[in-house]
Amino acid sequence: MQPLSGLLVLDFTTLLPGPLASLLLAEAGATVIKIERPGGGDEMRGYQPRFGADSANFALLNRGKHSVAIDLKAADAPARLAPLLARADVLIEQFRPGVMERLGLGYAALAARHPRLIYCSITGFGQDGPRARFAGHDLNYLALSGLLGLARGADGTPALPPTSPPTIAPDDASQRSSTTTDASSPVNGSTEGDCVTTKPTPSRPQAFAASARVRPVLPTTRSP
Repeated sequence: MQPLSGLLVLDFTTLLPGPLASLLLAEAGATVIKIERPGGGDEMRGYQPRFGADSANFALLNRGKHSVAIDLKAADAPARLAPLLARADVLIEQFRPGVMERLGLGYAALAARHPRLIYCSITGFGQDGPRARFAGHDLNYLALSGLLGLARGADGTPALPPTSPPTIAPDDASQRSSTTTDASSPVNGSTEGDCVTTKPTPSRPQAFAASARVRPVLPTTRSP
C-alpha cells in the first residue's frame, strides 16, 4: 500500500506550483481531484507541445488525477463542492490572498465545518506585506533578484531564459508537498487540521513561480 492511499486532495491550482505539489501526493497514493473552470479548464491545457488532446506540460503535471468542472463564482458552487469538502483531507489553492475568502472557501470558513482539513495556500509573496497582492511567476523572481540583469543579450537588454516544468521549481514544490504531508491528520494520527501557507524564501529567490462532472484527466493507472 502506498503511504497516502485513502487520502483525498482537492486541488484548486493551475499551471505549475500547485499541480506539481499535488502530483507528488498523487504519486504517493492520494486521490487528487482538480477543480477546473468550465470550458477551457487549467490554462496549461493550451500550452505547446501537444500530447494527444492536452499539452505535454499538462500531461506531465496532472497524470493520475481526476477533474471536476465547477464555476467557483456560480451561486450553486458551494452546494456542488460540499460533498467533496466533506470527504477531503487536504485542500491546495494558489489564488492571490483574499480570493478564496471572497468565494466562501477561506480557511476559517472551511475549518469551522471541516476541522480536520489540511489547507495549503501557495502565494507568490505571502499572505501579507507590500507585494502580497501581486502575482508571482518565474520572471518576476528572476527580475527582482537581479538575475535578469546579469544575463544580457547582445543589445544589452536582459535575455529571457527558457523555462520548463522539470526545472522551474522542483525543490520549492517538493517542500510544499512534504509540509502538507507532515501536517495531514490521517498520517500523524491527529484529528485536527491546520493551515499551511507558502511563499519564496527571501534569501533564496525561487524560480517557479456549467455542471459538475467527474472525468479522468489522463488514465488513472500510475506507473509502477
